[in-house]
Amino acid sequence: MKRCMITAAISFLVGFFLVTQASAQCPAGVTNPLQVLVGTWAYQLDGLAPSAAIVFASAGQFTASIGTDRAGNPIGRLAITATSNQNGSVTRLEADAGTYQVFPDCSGGSLTFNLSSSPVAGDFFFDEEFTQVIIVITDGSGKGTVVNCPDPCRIVIKGTGKKKPR
Repeated sequence: MKRCMITAAISFLVGFFLVTQASAQCPAGVTNPLQVLVGTWAYQLDGLAPSAAIVFASAGQFTASIGTDRAGNPIGRLAITATSNQNGSVTRLEADAGTYQVFPDCSGGSLTFNLSSSPVAGDFFFDEEFTQVIIVITDGSGKGTVVNCPDPCRIVIKGTGKKKPR
């Protein structure tokens, strides 16, 4: 009986997330999905790399913008300021760069933080108002929350702040 209930719950959740993904669409006026992430975002990440039993936590902010590659194609660029703790080794206010991509339906995308202390990559998904994203770190085991901030960015605890879409 327990197995049936667990299977039913998992099936429901998978179906729910697939339907949510299928109905996602870019906000009105967005001509390039990269536009949805443009702006300044505060974030927090935490997790554990099970293979090495390394505890990781990071918080900071990044500014997403649209640049071009060598061929002139648009690409997502990140300017990142982060403080991180990797198994007790703390790096404060590290400034570095990264990249991002957004799915064609604007439901989410991927982020790469090229931090010298500990590079981090993850997939993210937007909330309905495009003011918050949830990140799953894909190069280890971890999770995170990112919230879009006005300029200057205010402190947000676990993504509880909301901002109206631009």
